[in-house]
Amino acid sequence: MSRLFPIFVDLATVPPLVIGNADILAAKLRLVLKFAPLAELITDRPDPSHLLVNPAARQLSGVTCNAAADQIKGRPLVIIETCDPQLNLRLARQLRQALPAPHPIVAAGHIIPDQADFLFRSGFSHAMINPLAFAAWRTALGMVSTRFQHMPNSPRTR
Repeated sequence: MSRLFPIFVDLATVPPLVIGNADILAAKLRLVLKFAPLAELITDRPDPSHLLVNPAARQLSGVTCNAAADQIKGRPLVIIETCDPQLNLRLARQLRQALPAPHPIVAAGHIIPDQADFLFRSGFSHAMINPLAFAAWRTALGMVSTRFQHMPNSPRTR
């Protein structure tokens, strides 16, 4: 019987994908590999050996973070932290287009209430926030009176 990651995602059939260059990816890979028999990594680091200490972590060679979108579809879990906020958001939008509509895409890390509307317009469906900042997030979301319709195939979509 396969072990389930705490968000109730089966990680045994298709390996989760970790994309990025941040030092925190080593810890995220260690956590994922407690529940997945294999995890795949896309990184632009010249020497990713510190990320690949566990033999169950496999680097997809020849694939850059910029070209990672082609590897996203069908993954049960995708972790993105490239140290480039614009690239993170572009990959999140591509992830949103590759997944069925009700599938959650969670923004985590150093995010602030002022980014709330932008995160949702960029393809994130949820945000992991500090409980102490809940009131500020509620205020920030209440200040946005106009919503933009997301049109993934429009040339005007950012």
